[in-house]
Amino acid sequence: MKNVLNIWFFVFDVVAFLILLYIPIMHKEDAFFGTKVSLETYQGIGNKIRNRYWFWLTLTFIQIEILGFMLSTYRSGIATAWFVNLPLLLIAGLIFYVIFARQVKPYQVVDETIHRFATVLKVRHLSDYTNIALEVVIGLCIIIPTLVLIYYYPLLPDRIPVHWDINGHPNRWAEKSFISVFMLPLVTIYLQGLFWLLKHGMIQVKMTLPAEHTAEYLECKEESLRVMISLLDQIRLLQVILLGTISLSILSSMASGISSINGILLVTIISDVVILFICGYNIYRMMEIEEKLKTLTGTRSVQRESEAEHWYLGGLFYYNPEDPALFLEKRIGFGYTMNFANKSIFLYFGYIILLPIGIFLLTQLGKI
Repeated sequence: MKNVLNIWFFVFDVVAFLILLYIPIMHKEDAFFGTKVSLETYQGIGNKIRNRYWFWLTLTFIQIEILGFMLSTYRSGIATAWFVNLPLLLIAGLIFYVIFARQVKPYQVVDETIHRFATVLKVRHLSDYTNIALEVVIGLCIIIPTLVLIYYYPLLPDRIPVHWDINGHPNRWAEKSFISVFMLPLVTIYLQGLFWLLKHGMIQVKMTLPAEHTAEYLECKEESLRVMISLLDQIRLLQVILLGTISLSILSSMASGISSINGILLVTIISDVVILFICGYNIYRMMEIEEKLKTLTGTRSVQRESEAEHWYLGGLFYYNPEDPALFLEKRIGFGYTMNFANKSIFLYFGYIILLPIGIFLLTQLGKI
């Protein structure tokens, strides 16, 4: 089982590594390390900058993987030591990206092909992007495991398992309480609330349109938005199925032992594979939409020059106090980002950090 987990962690690291390699050249000369450059620059000095970025990122990736392998092999066989790899890789990737983005910045060119812009006047409603059947299924996946736990709650012993090692043996116990038994259903409800908050923000996203081919451009952008929301809903469904299954682990482990825990681990792995497949498929769809935009207007993204100067760290972060929008399209990559100067962002970050703070406090109090 440990070897299976090690392989699985390594696969996630490789996927993250490949994404980090691809991000700077995703839009080619339109957003090379977040900066628009000429085709000559992209194919000339840009190749040298890209190769240096790839070299240092690859070397760092190898070192991080060796570190994870050594920790997992020689420190009591702890497979979870590989969890350290992904955060380290992402931090290193961000640092390298910013360093090389600064090297590209002097070669920036101003796009003078589009002088006029249009603004979307359409008002989007959350109900237009809500599938009632999907919401019913998600609701049942929350309610049914919760009702099962309520039914068996009086039959549970005073001490229940709340954590298992990689071999399926309980290695942490807690006193039976409302929190220890119903923690995962509560987390599921919390995460669904977070998804809904993000979904509401996404449908309010600001779109800048060119004055030419406006209708066709808007149609492509709306299609891209629908793909993103569809992806979010699919992940919501998988998340509620996964956590609903895991929430019953207290009952299954006491009823049939290790085999049931291994079954839950299998469900977890299958869910992760499905999520990776769904994300890959939707990214492919968005790439197709961007190519259609390129054909229409000669560029994959349209942005006013007054807004372009408010992107920082190679186009990764947007900070503009004069822009009332909270969500807007990313300058590089797919999807949307947030205006970090908008005060409403504190609502989102406050909600996001609520869960880890709550879990930390409950862990310190011995409730979970």
